[in-house]
Amino acid sequence: MNNNIRTRTLISLLLAFSLLSLPITAVAKKGDKNFKRGMDYEAAQQWDKAAQEFTLAVAADPSNMEYQLHFRRASFNASQSYMQQGRSLSERGDYVGAYNAFRQAYGYDPVNELAVSEMERMLRLQAVKEGRAAPSGSKLGDSSDGN
Repeated sequence: MNNNIRTRTLISLLLAFSLLSLPITAVAKKGDKNFKRGMDYEAAQQWDKAAQEFTLAVAADPSNMEYQLHFRRASFNASQSYMQQGRSLSERGDYVGAYNAFRQAYGYDPVNELAVSEMERMLRLQAVKEGRAAPSGSKLGDSSDGN
């Protein structure tokens, strides 16, 4: 009889432990799901989508260094991708489209000062294209316009 009570107590403790640990695994799995999607986008070199998924993974588990590393890599590569797109649009004379691409590049990598200077340059080129006077000062960051 004493053996039966011990068995029931052990089973009760295991069941209680299992139920208490369930919320912890649910949070980890949510971040893991976004991380796996991000890895799929990363493999396809869809850097903006990868960065979005890694952002969600980091939000679910901010202490996970692997999530943070992939988020930073995807954000940098998304920024570089938009920089290339901006250069291409600029070469074709689409200064508004180029400005928007450089703005997105800056959004993914806020330390990308080249994106800021390219946005300013696109504003000047668009003004010249439209026959307006180019803006005299920068509205985006630094107060010099490079002249």
